[in-house]
Amino acid sequence: MKMTKLGKALFAALSAASPVLAADSALPVLVGKANRKTFDKSKVAKEILALDASIDSNKLDAVLDAIMDVEDEPKAQETEAAAADASPAEKLRAILNGKVDDAVIEEACKLFEAPAEDANSESSLIDEKEKKQPDMSAAMDAMAEKIKTEMRAANDAARAVRHVVGDVAMDSAEEIYGFALDHMSVDRKGVEGVSALKALFNVASKVSAQPVRVAQDSAIVEKQFPGLLRFGRA
Repeated sequence: MKMTKLGKALFAALSAASPVLAADSALPVLVGKANRKTFDKSKVAKEILALDASIDSNKLDAVLDAIMDVEDEPKAQETEAAAADASPAEKLRAILNGKVDDAVIEEACKLFEAPAEDANSESSLIDEKEKKQPDMSAAMDAMAEKIKTEMRAANDAARAVRHVVGDVAMDSAEEIYGFALDHMSVDRKGVEGVSALKALFNVASKVSAQPVRVAQDSAIVEKQFPGLLRFGRA
């Protein structure tokens, strides 16, 4: 479709301001035939916002006003190589330079900055989400494995103490061994953790299963059964 000079200027500015508009085939149709006598800025602005609601309406008005105020065909301000490397805001600045007030140019150029910031912000959020997802998955796996390990330890402890206290309904191996030791009147003060309580219970079970003659020297008995004095007469 052949565009008017005004249509080309509007298309270039709006495409550079919004990747969404640049990819929409409705934009060339909307502004391509624009001319000063028939151009309805309010109508066009509404349709542009319908295509991309992320554009600030005030900044959009400023850009449309700035483009409409340009009377002559924009003159090249840079070489082709420099123009290719220029940012959208720089290209618009070159087009409007000397044609409108600097304040209007600055306001128009801000329209190009907003989508870039939004895109960067969205990209950062996606990157952060992607970083957190593996961490969350690993944490869930670790938690599940921890629960399984604790359940296995509790089941093992329940089987180990069954001959002393019968069946128990406790959630942790530490509680089960502690309950069995208390039932056997074994002093477990200062003994903490599943491994330590299990070891103490095993010793107490062996001691209680061995007949101990009262006449034996206490030093010999203690040597034969380390920690026996913890158990009193149990």
